[in-house]
Amino acid sequence: MATKIKKIGHASASENNNKYGEAGDSTEKEVCTVNNYDISRIQPYIVLRPKTSLLAEASAIACEAGCLNDNIGYSQSSRNTLYNLAKTNGYDLATVGLCNTDCSAFLSVCAIAGGANISYGSNGPTTSTMRAKFKQSGDYDVLTGTEYTNRADLLKRGDILVKEGHHTLMVLKNGTEIPDEPIVEEEEPPALIEQIITPITEVSWTDQQFDYSESSLQKVYVRVNNEYKQAAVYLSGSPVVVHLTK
Repeated sequence: MATKIKKIGHASASENNNKYGEAGDSTEKEVCTVNNYDISRIQPYIVLRPKTSLLAEASAIACEAGCLNDNIGYSQSSRNTLYNLAKTNGYDLATVGLCNTDCSAFLSVCAIAGGANISYGSNGPTTSTMRAKFKQSGDYDVLTGTEYTNRADLLKRGDILVKEGHHTLMVLKNGTEIPDEPIVEEEEPPALIEQIITPITEVSWTDQQFDYSESSLQKVYVRVNNEYKQAAVYLSGSPVVVHLTK
């Protein structure tokens, strides 16, 4: 029975190793990934699991991008500045400017970036309110069984662990009993896709840049290699490039 998660991402602490700091990640440890994270560090916790593999993968990609962007630091006094910047650039966490977040605000933004309908409000969800907020979105299941909370084997990439009132993190690598291969989402019925993309007058592809209309992010599907894919999701390890013109 494994008790260590292969890789996680989280907003940890400020450069002062406390709750408050300057904007940006000056230590490269404020918002970061950690390998071989022992679940005892966050127990007791609940698991917020995305209901679709598309959401799980897209939010995990956003988390990884945020962890690599040293413009994103940790401070609870300015925890909403990441969200305020991200919503102006289409939630591209790789390119947001100097700002701060905290553990729960960060993962809420990652979920929104992945396409979840999370209500952020003027002050984002906290570890005390994440269970309710994420469940209300309709995009997450709440798992509390001991098979998830006492071992890491069944945790999946994109799962969010929450020690309520304390800390939260995202699982970035599957547990030992979950295949490492990405779970393939079932194709959407063509009739549904036709309805969704009817308002779009142009969908074109290049190979360098991901650009989209923010209002279309959660709804647009495109056909790629005879499969329907959600436009917000990265394919084959590279950014999907979509230009949408209404």
